[in-house]
Amino acid sequence: MKKVTLGFLVCLALPGAAEASAYSDFNAGIAARTDGDHDGAIRFMSQALAAPDLPAHLKPTAFYVRAQAYAQAKKYDLATQDFTSALSLKPADYDALYQRGMLYGRADKFELARADFAAAIALRPELADARIAHATAYIAEEKYDDAIRDYDEAVAREPEILDWLLLRGEVKRRARRYDAALADFGAVIGKDGQSSAAYSLRAFTRLETGDVRQAVSDYDEAIDIDPNDAELREAAGIARWTYGDWRGATHQLEKSAADPRYAESSALWLHLTALKRGKDDTDFAARSAKLDLKTWPGPLLSLYAGTGTADDAFAAAGQGEAEAQKDRLCQADFFVGEWHLGQKHDADGRTLLEHAASACRAEMPEAYAARAALGALKP
Repeated sequence: MKKVTLGFLVCLALPGAAEASAYSDFNAGIAARTDGDHDGAIRFMSQALAAPDLPAHLKPTAFYVRAQAYAQAKKYDLATQDFTSALSLKPADYDALYQRGMLYGRADKFELARADFAAAIALRPELADARIAHATAYIAEEKYDDAIRDYDEAVAREPEILDWLLLRGEVKRRARRYDAALADFGAVIGKDGQSSAAYSLRAFTRLETGDVRQAVSDYDEAIDIDPNDAELREAAGIARWTYGDWRGATHQLEKSAADPRYAESSALWLHLTALKRGKDDTDFAARSAKLDLKTWPGPLLSLYAGTGTADDAFAAAGQGEAEAQKDRLCQADFFVGEWHLGQKHDADGRTLLEHAASACRAEMPEAYAARAALGALKP
């Protein structure tokens, strides 16, 4: 997103005496927006726009800057109105089209969003932002074939930009076109063997297809390139968990657990790994006491620590927005199912793991971990 800076004023004609007040407010609004003072930008630009002496050539910028400030203040409807006003005065404005399109997308008005992005692409076809956003609007509606066509066009236009292949591969993965996705990720790796993103996305795709050992190999390559990525470490640890490499899983999960962002989730997988190894995790209760057990997945940690119940975990999973609930309930099915197996409640454990395997989103680690756990159970 381009920022309007004070340097922009150099290009403007100096104001006459009759314009001084409006120009002063306009200038103050620019300065406030540059300084991150959203309320000041709104106030000064509102005064400038209300003044009869504001020059016509400044009005599109005044609406644009105020729209940005409204958006930063999370007043999205007002921001959309101001971008529309700016575009009514200056229709060929890439930035205003892009920003309004983003707001339309936020409001789930995807057709309007795509129209703005398409207009922006026509103005500046060499810029990537609008093209990515156009495809993203299709992805939000799960219109994957349309998004793939967007990326096909981008790849054909700029084949040297490997990010287009990565993005297209990810959409193909979401569309469950796994072979095509693997081909795109492989093409990136063939051209750039140092792309940790390509290795990790290929690993993720392979996990969904059940090719766990090759997925682990890809994760190892990605970690060699980016050893400090805790998310990669956790994903690699979980992948090793699914085929019983408890030692390898422990090594990776200990690394990811050291990152505060993954402390709770990795601690949970670490404890489960210790149980699978048949080792007493005597430090688990002490470690859990140092973690945040009030937010998810804290209730699952409490269950394993013996300070919570399965009912508590499911009750906590059922809170919040619908999509978040679905994913948390998936995790609860898996981890409570594994807890039941540890308590020798095999029938209850199997039932919950079966539900996790079928109900979890394919990209969730609990989905393929549940399938692996079920495969290890006796008939």
